[in-house]
Amino acid sequence: MGASSGQVDRWKTLYRVGSAGAACYILSIVLTTTMFIVSDYDTELDGLGHLIYIADHRSWWMLLQGLVLGTNALLIPTFMALYPPLSEVDRSNTAIGVVLSVGCMLLFIAYFPPVNGLVYLSDQYVAAETAAAREALIGGAEALVAQMNVYGPSDTLLGVGVLFLSLAMLKGVFSSAVGYLGIATFVASVVGATLKPVVGVAYLWWWLLFIVWLAAVAWKLARLGWWRR
Repeated sequence: MGASSGQVDRWKTLYRVGSAGAACYILSIVLTTTMFIVSDYDTELDGLGHLIYIADHRSWWMLLQGLVLGTNALLIPTFMALYPPLSEVDRSNTAIGVVLSVGCMLLFIAYFPPVNGLVYLSDQYVAAETAAAREALIGGAEALVAQMNVYGPSDTLLGVGVLFLSLAMLKGVFSSAVGYLGIATFVASVVGATLKPVVGVAYLWWWLLFIVWLAAVAWKLARLGWWRR
């Protein structure tokens, strides 16, 4: 079963924005991954280490975090755009998947205060004139780094959202291969979150499956938005 002609026409702008947002997000992931690989940033830095590193790489840090966190807003219309076509075949799973996925994007964006707070503390640390002031700033940085290190549960929530959307995809509109890929993405997200204490930032490789799934979603939304089936 596919989306009706009337449904496609009614939501055409949303489909277009959703597909464009997903495509831009994928490009940002490629860019940020490249920036991260060629940098000398150590994800195991403590509070003091971050203050010093950011002081030396301020523009890089702000650009990277802006791309990593800010571009999550691009996927909000993407997930919203999945509701009209998928709700025709499975309204419950689609609704759950959209709400969880959009909620996850908002949680990712909420990490802006800690990462930007580190920039502020770094500036203050450089300007500090007493040891007591520097110690206080290091303590504040440790607290923000601790918040940054609880990113993992949000990743798993995204995997759960993709799971519900993929269950709906198995019933029509999308190719069943995309649905099974989404289920595999969920499994990978759980495995990644479980292994994070052991492998560290390497757990993020499960996102490769998500990016492939997202590319398939972007293509389908583009077809719905620009070419009526």
